[in-house]
Amino acid sequence: MGEKQTKILVLSCGTGGGHNSAAKAIVEAFQRQKISCDFKEYLEVINPKVKNCVNRLYIRSTGGKGNVFKVTYHLGELYQKTKIKSPVYGLNSLSHRKLYHYLIENDYQYVITTHLFAAQALTTIKKKHEVHFIAIATDYVCIPFWEETDPDYFIIPSADLKQSFLEKGIPEEKLIPLGIPVSLKVQEKVDEKELKQKLGLNPQKRYLLIATGSMGFGRNEEVVTRLLEEKEPQDVIIFACRK
Repeated sequence: MGEKQTKILVLSCGTGGGHNSAAKAIVEAFQRQKISCDFKEYLEVINPKVKNCVNRLYIRSTGGKGNVFKVTYHLGELYQKTKIKSPVYGLNSLSHRKLYHYLIENDYQYVITTHLFAAQALTTIKKKHEVHFIAIATDYVCIPFWEETDPDYFIIPSADLKQSFLEKGIPEEKLIPLGIPVSLKVQEKVDEKELKQKLGLNPQKRYLLIATGSMGFGRNEEVVTRLLEEKEPQDVIIFACRK
């Protein structure tokens, strides 16, 4: 009999597009190496109805200028200072059995998560069972409650963030600054002129692309207005995922 094939599960949440994009990029990289790797939304494993509800609430909280999200985030920072396990950890801890059974039933040896929720549930599992997982931070800050998790390793976007993770009590030996995973498609070489023609653009001109991300955050109107003061409107392409 041959050796048992390694199986990896990558967990994420659809609270914004970044977590899922990073997770799918990891799966893409493993599969290109012929390593068995699957993507799954954490809340889909726990309860699909809850998944849809949580994702909708998150999207709504970021509407307008994102004031609801900002207040919630600030409350999280304040609660963090109490050193008491957060209600978020409590909720995810309650779901750990479903996740553990899913891992066992599908024979996954390793788990990678790009989202806090799954990391909290995996931490609870780790207290009772042998489980190996890696957490990947997809934010440019150490968000509240990462310190409640206990991954084998923590992949962070930059070495510049090390200090903020250390201040939250995360051991330095676990921190690996490798950046945020992106699809291997960004490495593919394309014929620039041919692609411009396909998109109906002038092959001889240079264009400025403005991409707002999945949530449309940032001072997008201000950025575009200032750029248009220096550029011709036809030289600027705005890729807005969300108003």
